[in-house]
Amino acid sequence: MIMLKPILIFFFGLFVFQTSRAQLSKPPKGSSLYYLSYTGEIADDKKGADHILLIMPLDSSSGKKLYPINEYYPNGKPKLIANSSSKIYNKLVFEGICVEFYNNGTKKSIINYENGELIGNVTLYYPNGKLYANENYDRSGQVKLIESRDSIGNILCEKGNGKWIKYLNNFKTELEEGIVKDSLEDGEWHEHYFPAEDYTTVYSKGKIISSTDPERPIGEVIYNYNNLDILPEYKGGMLYFYRFLGMTIHYPNDAKINNIQGKVLITFVVKKDGALTDIKVLKSPDKILSDEALRVVKLSLPWISGSHGGKPVLVQYTVPISFTLSSDR
Repeated sequence: MIMLKPILIFFFGLFVFQTSRAQLSKPPKGSSLYYLSYTGEIADDKKGADHILLIMPLDSSSGKKLYPINEYYPNGKPKLIANSSSKIYNKLVFEGICVEFYNNGTKKSIINYENGELIGNVTLYYPNGKLYANENYDRSGQVKLIESRDSIGNILCEKGNGKWIKYLNNFKTELEEGIVKDSLEDGEWHEHYFPAEDYTTVYSKGKIISSTDPERPIGEVIYNYNNLDILPEYKGGMLYFYRFLGMTIHYPNDAKINNIQGKVLITFVVKKDGALTDIKVLKSPDKILSDEALRVVKLSLPWISGSHGGKPVLVQYTVPISFTLSSDR
């Protein structure tokens, strides 16, 4: 999951992308090519991959020993350009500028990492290429909301004051909206979850002081999983988490009969003791699949908590769960 030196790294990354795109089927010598599913597992081939990861040979031109990373959508368009101090495909440690793209080729975000931790300015874009927001992540883990605009360029929040809207699913769904004061959430924020769950949460200087959501943690900062020393994780790793889901999910009969399939996006908070709370559905093709996804996630214990500054913290986490019917059912 960013100034002369980082900018040079960025353009080097673009060069690598242009020169390596045509060589995906035959990676440059010393590089590694992976076809990956959205769960992080290695797919059999390009046809079964959700994205393609190319890890280039070690490069020291920036003064650090880093592996240029190029990630692609199955259609060949860039998904991500970055550098990592690790070459292990499922344990990348980003360093410096990381640029992510939508599958239409426009920029999605420009982020800066230090030893895998998101630090400094974050620039986010709408799929149409317009600026969505500027945020800033400081070393204490606090996220400052600086500037926000609507999809045609009108300013909603400027210099840390104004209205803020948080979206889901490439800006197709409005998830939260509220007021920002001095770059932090303040006052009432309205939250919308699938299919028709609405809550009101009251903030003071970025901290939750009350909520109509009975599971919403009160009085503490909930961290984004991009800004941690240690990420929360299912015990044994995320591959084991998805294997647990595969063994535990029972495809609902009504969904089979009516050919209902697709991805359910689940969000939850990993508590300091590894327990899960505030488990909700962000997106789903149908309530039948939502109910089954919620059931199995609530069974998925134990988790290992995330930490910031060497201390356990509350962390918001999101996972996709795919329901797919075979063609010969």
